Amino acid sequence: MSDDFSFHRNKMFGAIAETTARAHFELLGYDVDLYGIEHTAPLYVKNKTSAFQRLGLGSQQLAKENKKPDFIISRLNLDSSDRYDAIMVEAKFRVEPDLRELSKEMMTTYQEVIDAQEKWVLFYLLARGYRNYCPGGGQAVQSADRSQVTVFLMHAQFGWWVRADHAKFDDWPLYRVPDGNKTFREIYQQDVLPALSEIFD
Repeated sequence: MSDDFSFHRNKMFGAIAETTARAHFELLGYDVDLYGIEHTAPLYVKNKTSAFQRLGLGSQQLAKENKKPDFIISRLNLDSSDRYDAIMVEAKFRVEPDLRELSKEMMTTYQEVIDAQEKWVLFYLLARGYRNYCPGGGQAVQSADRSQVTVFLMHAQFGWWVRADHAKFDDWPLYRVPDGNKTFREIYQQDVLPALSEIFD
C-alpha cells in the first residue's frame, strides 16, 4: 500500500467516525462546528504525514494545531436556559483497539486541551472488535469480531470508555434530547447502529 493511499484510507475511515459522531450529536439537539486542522488545512496534514517531510518554516507552531479535537458541539444547558454549553469532541476509528491503552493515549495526546477545557472533552470511538473493555471498572471484556462495529464514548473527566448502549446515558442531561424524548443510548440503538450495520455488513 502506497503512503499516499494509506493517508487517504485513514482519512476515509476517520471521515466515517466523524460523520457518525456528528449525526449522533445533531440528533441529540447539538449544533456541530468543525474544528480540527484536517478540516481547515487538509493539504498541510497530508504533506506533514509523508515520510520525506520535516517541520520547516512556521510548521513547528502549526503542528500544535494537530492536538485540537475534530469539532465543537454546543446548545443551551438543559438545566439553565441562560447558560450555553460548548464541548469539544474528537472522533476515532480503530480495529481491535486495546481500550485501556487507547484511553491513556487520548488523555495524554489531548492533555493541554483537556486542561484548558476543564475536562469538558469527549472522545467518540468506532471500533471493529475491541480488547480490554472494563465496564464500571470490572473484569475486562473482549470482542475480536471485526464484523461487529461498536461505538464507545469517553468523557475526559473520567478517562474510561463506555459503550454507547449503556443504560447510564439515560440518566445524564448531557446525553438527552432537549424535549426529553430520546437519549444518546436510544439514538445509538435506533438510528446509528442500524446505519453502521448497513455500511459494514
